[in-house]
Amino acid sequence: MDQPFVHQLMLKILEGPFLYTAIVIIGVGYFRNELKNIIKHRGITLTWGNKQFHIAELPERLNENFATVTDDIEELKTKVEQLEKQLAESNIPHQQPEEKLGIPEEDDAVRQRMLSALQDGQYTWRSIDRLASIGGVAPDKAQDLLLPMKNIVFGTAGKSGRMIARINTK
Repeated sequence: MDQPFVHQLMLKILEGPFLYTAIVIIGVGYFRNELKNIIKHRGITLTWGNKQFHIAELPERLNENFATVTDDIEELKTKVEQLEKQLAESNIPHQQPEEKLGIPEEDDAVRQRMLSALQDGQYTWRSIDRLASIGGVAPDKAQDLLLPMKNIVFGTAGKSGRMIARINTK
């Protein structure tokens, strides 16, 4: 056979319609058992571990499985409401940590806890919110206690824009 003729024949065979038809025939041959099962069972059967179910059953199965989660959430809501009610009924005065501060010794203790957290070495920068939590004060109070210190550098955290602080290493 002539070489250009064979080349032209191969190009025609690899053109779209013939190639698509060949792919479909090969695909049907390869997946024939699966296609028979789909036609025979009128749907697709999913197998997960030792469980099997039809795709048509999926919404029903999901509702069954999530019903327990919904019940747990409702139970948690009820318990939180009960705790809030008990807290509101109790006559124990609630004192915020910053209300008792203002005494220099207590401010020094809070400042020392925050400095220890900054010197920990695990993190270079710490958020003011986290330092306030460590110190047991409100974030505004924590910032007020750290601002006068010359060895503390302040900045803002990337996208969140939160105030952060670190110890100046210079």
